[in-house]
Amino acid sequence: MAKKPVQTMADLLGSESSLSVKQLTRGQVLEGTVISLTNHEALVDVGAKAEGVIPENELKGKDVVEGDKVLVYVITPEDRRGQIILSLNRAKTVQNWNVLVKALEEGNTLEAVVNSYNKGGLIVDILGLQGFVPFSHSEVAGAFAQVSDAENQATLEGLKGQTLKVRLIELDRDNDRVILSEKEALVGEELTKRREQVLSIEVGALVEGTITAVVPYGIMMSIDGVEALIPQEEISWDEQEISQILSEFEVGQTLKAEVLSVDEEMGKVQLSLKSVTADPWKELSDAYSEGDKAEGTVTKITSYGIFVSLPNTSIEGMIALSSLPEDSKLKIGSSVPVEIAEIDVTQKQLGLVYTSSKK
Repeated sequence: MAKKPVQTMADLLGSESSLSVKQLTRGQVLEGTVISLTNHEALVDVGAKAEGVIPENELKGKDVVEGDKVLVYVITPEDRRGQIILSLNRAKTVQNWNVLVKALEEGNTLEAVVNSYNKGGLIVDILGLQGFVPFSHSEVAGAFAQVSDAENQATLEGLKGQTLKVRLIELDRDNDRVILSEKEALVGEELTKRREQVLSIEVGALVEGTITAVVPYGIMMSIDGVEALIPQEEISWDEQEISQILSEFEVGQTLKAEVLSVDEEMGKVQLSLKSVTADPWKELSDAYSEGDKAEGTVTKITSYGIFVSLPNTSIEGMIALSSLPEDSKLKIGSSVPVEIAEIDVTQKQLGLVYTSSKK
């Protein structure tokens, strides 16, 4: 009878028998079973010749118990003591990158939380990874053109902690580059819904809505579920006092406004509040002409002049202090005879001079 060939240990380990073990490599992600826990580490069976070790710092804040199946990342296949060093956090990172890759391939919408910002856009957290939403792909970016840098900063500060719906537009794992678009996310169901809603809104129509937010660049309103914006330049005819005027509005307040424009592509509506009230400059030009005399009322006194309002109009004009009589004792509410030197509706300027004769 022929003798069977003798198998070496190497032969046994190289075969597919129950004696074979996994050969691990750095960066490998695999599933293991927690077999024991101490105050300093967790031992995990990953099918290798030795148990893997998850260090204490990797276990903080995680609810891991013996018998759990866990996804681990191989940091070191074998250290100087022969241990396999594993990481839960890095495994989660790899898993999340895979989710991002799939989302980019399939055009899925994800959620990201705003952490901070820079001059180019918003820095966000997405699945524990850092992402970036350029202002050109942000819903808030279009509103910045009409406001000051200080107001921009206030608006951006208010975005911190907010959750955005985003879609991936660029992904580079080697350089940890995750570029997102809030606008692209609107291409899905949300944008479709908004497009359908705005179809019933006509330019020039008078609508009633509820204030949902007061921001430096205007007032956000809800019109039967449609979000609309009243830009700051369309809130009041008195553009010089817009900050003060904005502070007088409150969330929940009901307003009537005229539809200024409808963007059916993006599902956006812009409104005008001032267009539903009379233009005080038109009223002024209808009631007065240059050279007319009138009895005005002092509304404000400054170091360089007094401000006077004319009857039947809310427009104020200024009289330089140097042109007033030295013995004049004017105070707010005093009547003063004036002559209209200039009415410039385009530049919104009313020039007045003191006169001793009344109309």
